[in-house]
Amino acid sequence: MLYTHKAVADGLVNGGLVTKDDSGAYHMDMAKAVDAMVANTTWADVGYTAGYGQFRIDSTDPVKSNSGNEYAALLATVLNGGQPAMVDSVARDGKTIASIFAKSGWMETSSEDSFNQFLTLGVGSKPMMVGPDPRKVDTVG
Repeated sequence: MLYTHKAVADGLVNGGLVTKDDSGAYHMDMAKAVDAMVANTTWADVGYTAGYGQFRIDSTDPVKSNSGNEYAALLATVLNGGQPAMVDSVARDGKTIASIFAKSGWMETSSEDSFNQFLTLGVGSKPMMVGPDPRKVDTVG
């Protein structure tokens, strides 16, 4: 699941990476998003003019976090033309996937820590991030 701030989502609608349906839900075109990240496109170039630096979708560490690992699998599938990633395609696209993760810099190992930073530090710190679907997270109590 992708999380962002309304101003970012609306900017990405203007830039063509995101559409908004009649119910008000936003939908990211992941193929366009991956192309933009691979091309080192800036936030302004994708429609969010208040953004600083390269367009990216922040994630937790894919080696230490399920959310990050799922995002890596999504990237691998997108880079494989929408088909499930296979050993050969991952070997071919591994450096590209690593370069996308590198845009985020330091990655948390916990989705909870990363999401708390997203909420408390605001749009300047993490304009967009990937995290678990809250409807599928087990809770205690």
